[in-house]
Amino acid sequence: MTFKEKYSAFFGRAPDLVLSPMANDPRSPFVYRFPPTSAGFFKRIFTPLSSDCVFMTEGMSSHEMLVPPGEQRLYPSRIELLACSSGAIVAGPDRRDVVTSILQRLAVIPFQQKIFFGPLHTFDFQENICVNSAMTGFVFAVPDGLDMRRLCSCTPSAQLVVSLVPVAANEIRYAKDKGSDQLLAQLESAGVPPVFDLFRKEVRLPAT
Repeated sequence: MTFKEKYSAFFGRAPDLVLSPMANDPRSPFVYRFPPTSAGFFKRIFTPLSSDCVFMTEGMSSHEMLVPPGEQRLYPSRIELLACSSGAIVAGPDRRDVVTSILQRLAVIPFQQKIFFGPLHTFDFQENICVNSAMTGFVFAVPDGLDMRRLCSCTPSAQLVVSLVPVAANEIRYAKDKGSDQLLAQLESAGVPPVFDLFRKEVRLPAT
């Protein structure tokens, strides 16, 4: 069974878009987009994230991130990236899918910059991610409600799957000062779900 077939079996539907690795970077992964599915009540129980558009890398975990020895107890060196949204986001005359492109390019950054991503880390592009978006980066989280061991077994060699939540510049500053766990708590209090939403309004946060 291919990784694509394993992912399809896990999420209970086939991808409607597959982004192949970039020709100029062999470390870039495939990215799959799984559309929302109108599963019945009982099928939804066994179909993870059935009402979401799910984006998932495949191949990032083939390469090991450079996790310092003192951090290896907390952070795995082989991960895949996941994002959930209410639907596809496309842009440009070619109707390019924005989220798959972002995941693919983000997935190679740890190897290019010799850094690592892990739960509650942030990454800041220091510019708006796309037109009409106030978001400038991401906070990484562990997705809720998924059988992580089974999902990791669908990948080349992932030890963890990490989800992406877009955040604005002031939110990243708050996370660096107070901690990403506090930022996620503030977002939850403001009614912001932990999904991939590039076009939400930034949250007004308490002074740091």
